[in-house]
Amino acid sequence: MRKKGVLISLFAFSLISFSSYTKAEASFDHSQVVKGNFTSGQEVTKLCLQCHEKQAKDFMQTSHWKWKGNPNLIGKFQNPANAKKEWGKINMFNNFCVNPMGGNFAFCGRCHAGYVSEYAKCLECNPNDIDCLVCHTQDKEYFKNKKPGGKVDPAALTKAATQIGKPQRFNCGWCHFAGGGGDNVKHGGLYSKMGGKIPREIDVHMGGADMTCQDCHKAKNHKIAGASSMLATFTERVSCSDCHDESVHDNSPSGQMIKKHLKSVACETCHIPAIARGGIATKLDWDWSYVGKDMKDLEEKKEFGREVFAKHKGLFKWGENVIPTYMWYNGKFERYMMGDKVDPAKSVILNKPLGSIKDPKAKIYPFKVHTGKQPYDIQYKHLLVFRVWQSLWSDYNWEKALQLGSKESGLPYSGKFDFIKTAYYIAAKHEVAPKENALTCNDCHFKKRLDWKALGYPEDPALVGGRFTKGIVKGKK
Repeated sequence: MRKKGVLISLFAFSLISFSSYTKAEASFDHSQVVKGNFTSGQEVTKLCLQCHEKQAKDFMQTSHWKWKGNPNLIGKFQNPANAKKEWGKINMFNNFCVNPMGGNFAFCGRCHAGYVSEYAKCLECNPNDIDCLVCHTQDKEYFKNKKPGGKVDPAALTKAATQIGKPQRFNCGWCHFAGGGGDNVKHGGLYSKMGGKIPREIDVHMGGADMTCQDCHKAKNHKIAGASSMLATFTERVSCSDCHDESVHDNSPSGQMIKKHLKSVACETCHIPAIARGGIATKLDWDWSYVGKDMKDLEEKKEFGREVFAKHKGLFKWGENVIPTYMWYNGKFERYMMGDKVDPAKSVILNKPLGSIKDPKAKIYPFKVHTGKQPYDIQYKHLLVFRVWQSLWSDYNWEKALQLGSKESGLPYSGKFDFIKTAYYIAAKHEVAPKENALTCNDCHFKKRLDWKALGYPEDPALVGGRFTKGIVKGKK
């Protein structure tokens, strides 16, 4: 039977007109109507739906719910049929925990905004399965009480459900700060400290201006703007020029020179001088081939205060104040798609930024490059999904993990596997330094920060001229 307190809450919520509520939803005290002890997350969501049915329908059409979308961030397809499918985290590869499928969703789904233990439940689009609290509770303890499979104890649910408001940085950070399995592991410029007060020197937006994520990543119908280098889809892009135009450099002694650079150099290149500047190291390499090995000499070893070996995960490399890798980027990626063939003699680039010195739409952007080793099928020559949750992480049995992963992902597995090197380009977008800490002319020119030849220049363009003045870009001078 439903608890009396919850019935009273449902009745109270139904008395509030939807139109009057939406005008004051930022300040409305939900504790007035959210009463009683909840037995499941779905019970909380059912209460939310009394006023937010449309928002639930909108949310289930987003990549935050589906973990995939139209591949409008991909520029080239090895198989043209892939362009007609929806792609995303759920059916693509990275070189951290590789893929949420293969039986891993219950664990990976802790960061999914739902109360489901398997991805198939997401496709049923039951609005009661949405986890509204993960984005909207102001209770900073909620997420640590959310277990794999989306279960939360009643006391934690009740406490979180009475503290509702607009998302804060820590709400987004529960998942995005801990991407890749730990604090600052994946992004390199997003970490737990950003959930609170941080120095302006670390990030001028979150530290100096105390901005929330949605100040830049604006939402419409629960679709959040932003085009991650790690995903295949986006609804709207976020750009520095959304808030800043070229006049921002007018008072700079080098203002006119900077404006000339804007044709070829992205804002982030100068304003993100290094990655992982906030005292929390980021992962630079993950070698899965070491899983299950006895490496007692490495068990206690630390690099920047972080483990370099874990028997259930493999071997790691870390870095702080990492100088980015600079690449031409025109807004699209060439992605490795699930099932694509690999060449065992070469490293697999999972998401190559597209663009070149001859591409007028391309600019030089900073990236964190994460390298690794992960399994591929020797016969079929494609990357493999493997089950870590309640499998590899506990029994170190690669054969079993690959069989389970292949069964759920639908990728054929021949029974023969080896490990292949991979590389993953993660755009540096956060940790934006204030103007006094931005790179200067001398930081890039006459030094070895940028590999000019790799970028297509015969040598430093300060000596030989830029791509527009030298006519490298066709039709441009």
